Amino acid sequence: MVEIINEKTPCGGAYAKIFYKDSKGQPVSRDKACQAHIHEYSEDGRLLQETIAFVNGWYPGKEAHNDLQ
Repeated sequence: MVEIINEKTPCGGAYAKIFYKDSKGQPVSRDKACQAHIHEYSEDGRLLQETIAFVNGWYPGKEAHNDLQ
């Protein structure tokens, strides 16, 4: 799943896209995600910054997202 944020970003971008992924890097919904890949873009669509965050209590070394609940 991809979420688009249409507002200024911390790195000075015009908008951002957040790609939600499971522990293996496959796309999933926000509530099932283990990782969020945040891309910040300029007004002309150039990628300015990529940030990878661990979400929903997951971190590398945890086996599966379902173990968190």
